This record gives sequence, structure tokens and C-alpha cells, in this order.
Amino acid sequence: MPAKTSRRHALKLLGASTTALALGLVGEPARATAGDAVSYAAGRFAFGIDGEFAGFIKSATARDVDVVDALRATQPSATQLATISHEPLTLELAPRPGPMFEWVRRSFDEGYAPRSLTLRGDGSALTLRDVSIESLRVPALEGTNKDAMYWTVAVTHGGASTATRGLTTPSDGRPWLRSSFRLEIDGLPCDRVAKIDSFTLAAARPAEEESQWPGAQKLPTRPPTTLRLTIDARDLKPWQAWRDQARALGYRLAPRVGAVRLIGPEGQELRVRLSGVRVDSLENVAPRADGVARFDVQLRAEAFALELVEPG
Repeated sequence: MPAKTSRRHALKLLGASTTALALGLVGEPARATAGDAVSYAAGRFAFGIDGEFAGFIKSATARDVDVVDALRATQPSATQLATISHEPLTLELAPRPGPMFEWVRRSFDEGYAPRSLTLRGDGSALTLRDVSIESLRVPALEGTNKDAMYWTVAVTHGGASTATRGLTTPSDGRPWLRSSFRLEIDGLPCDRVAKIDSFTLAAARPAEEESQWPGAQKLPTRPPTTLRLTIDARDLKPWQAWRDQARALGYRLAPRVGAVRLIGPEGQELRVRLSGVRVDSLENVAPRADGVARFDVQLRAEAFALELVEPG
């Protein structure tokens, strides 16, 4: 399905914030071992952006076609290629600084940043034209989960064709782990956040409704980002006070700012900067399976921006 050219005029919703926020830390960022790197690399295929190596892909599907499986053959069958050429794709990508992060950042900041994407398998390679990100889902983040992190990325594109295997693949690095994250919410304690449920970042979409004012520009819209947190009950009081204020004042209560910080194995950070943060619910104050009392909070952020921060 071709990418929507109307997204070229999508609105940049939020620039990177330079405001210092209260830091919340969930343990020290975990370091991957050599064994982690072996299991992380096994069975994955390389992909490139505009002909440059960008990272590794765990899976790719187009409707009922397993694209990774198709690339194990000398070349995809005509039926497989037709399906891939006309259907949106869902990709599981391993986070990696460089072309991938830049493509992701620009896709959300600018609303439309189409790229050529090359997928290289054991037997053949495939090039997708005008690939545009529709959404990116971050898996559940939890201090005790040492699994490698993979992003689920939904994309549209302008067609597919077989390609030469000219993509140079460097040696693999260590994985980003689901346990290596930090949360910040302005003015609230975040050092005992045990888990952030899987959440989705959506691209801006063109406005569908006509303006009541003739000639007025239709601005793109983006759905709010929902975050569900599990927090140690020792921090209940300030979070509960915020929830109570929100119930009493509604939208008269000023929203907060914050960030989800994904920590890489070499100290890099991908920061999801959040603005317009409001609390929707606070519930389930009770001991969990490990005997620790915790509670669940659901937040809603009206806007976000991505920022890559290198160590040092």
C-alpha cells in the first residue's frame, strides 16, 4: 500500500526539552554478557536504510507472508512478492543508534520521513520503496526482565522488489535490554517504578474533518500516548495526591512533563520526552506475587519527542 503523501505536511508536535527533570532510576543499567549477545544475534537478518546498514530484524510480516522466511529462499515467490508489495508490514527491529534511530526520530518529529529499506536474508534480499513509519511499540520494561529489546514497527511503503546482496554487515554489538530504563515525571518519585507496560508511539495523521473556517489549514493529529506503570507502594502518597487533584480540578490542573529513558549497552540513551502528562487512574494497591505491595497508575501524554543522547 503506497505511503500517504499528505503526511508530508505533518506538524512537529514537540521539540527536545532541555528542562532538567527529577531523575527516576530502576536499578543500574544492566550489562549484556557474551552469552546474551549470541542469543540476541541468532536467527536475525540484516536491514539497511537508503543502502546503509542500519541494524538487525527479528521478524517481518505482510498479512499472511513471513518475509524473513521468504528471504531464506533464493528469492521470494511471485505470490509472496505480490503480497509484500501491496500490504503494510510489521517489523520487529533491534534498537541500534545510527541510521535507524535517525529515521525513527525524523518520522515522529516531521510526521513523514520515507526511506528505502533493504532486508537481507540468507538467500536473497528485498528492497522496499518509500517506507514510512505508522507506529512503534516499545515492549514492556521491567527491572527483572533481562531479555533483549525489540521494537514492533508498523510501516507502509510504495512497493517491493528483489535486490542484490550488497549490504555490508558489521559485527553485531550487545543488545539493548528491557530491564535498562529510567522514568521521569516532574515532581513525582520515580525511583521505585517496577514496570512500564508495553506502549505505542503513533505517527501524526492528517486531519480528516474539514475546518469550519474556509481556507483554514487542516493540521495533522496524533493520538495521546498511554503509559501504565507499576510502582512500589512506599511512593503511594504523592501519586495519590496528584490523582486526587486531577479528580477535583480536571483540566484546570496543569499537566506535567516527563520522559521514558531507554538505556543502551554502551551508555547511549533514547529519550521519549513527554509533555501534557495527566493521570487517568490509580488502582490495585496490593501485595504482588513477590510479596511487595505495589499500585498501578495509568498516564496519558498529549505529545512526545525522541532524543538520542550519547554517553559523556
